[in-house]
Amino acid sequence: MTAAAYDEFMNHSGAAGEDHFVDGYQVVYDRNIGEDSMRITLVELRSPDDADETKPESDGSYEHDVQAVKGSRLMFVEYLNDKPSPPPLLASFAEQQYARL
Repeated sequence: MTAAAYDEFMNHSGAAGEDHFVDGYQVVYDRNIGEDSMRITLVELRSPDDADETKPESDGSYEHDVQAVKGSRLMFVEYLNDKPSPPPLLASFAEQQYARL
């Protein structure tokens, strides 16, 4: 993930500089059938203090997010679907991704 991609992810031009962005990774998984999708984003900021103060905004009532901080690294797992409750898969997948931090 580039600084520009981080700005876009945070929906704020200049967020990478303000948040002391160091590096990041993002991947999106889409279903072949239906509208479900999942986006995984791992971000490293300069310090744990920077990571603790930065949270993504969610504007959809069916956007299910898991966020975690480990040291100076942030993890965002977003699951988008047409249901009001998150699927069990979300917690399991988030735990697997957190282990990679």
